[in-house]
Amino acid sequence: MIVLDSTLEIAFKEWLVNESGAAYADNKIAAIFSDRRAVQSEIKRYPQVKVKADTWKKIDYYYRLRCKLVHERATVNVTDDQIGDFREAVEGVLKKLFRLKLGED
Repeated sequence: MIVLDSTLEIAFKEWLVNESGAAYADNKIAAIFSDRRAVQSEIKRYPQVKVKADTWKKIDYYYRLRCKLVHERATVNVTDDQIGDFREAVEGVLKKLFRLKLGED
């Protein structure tokens, strides 16, 4: 879960810095990435990134679950099905951002 979420967040940063066509200063990137909601809002500003609303909901859900794993005292249970579902969402976003071919494409 944590590796998938980190992969997604790094992909967002790489896309903004290298693929978006915008010039982001280091302090602007640091400010955006200090708040996950700001990261996702920034990505959503670009019309060429066509991520469906239900995928954003999954990303939000799994981000909250990841935060529980990292920051709360009690460990939450994460099922194999949840990992698979999140992986599918992350792979879908990576394909949209970078035109990647993953898996059996």
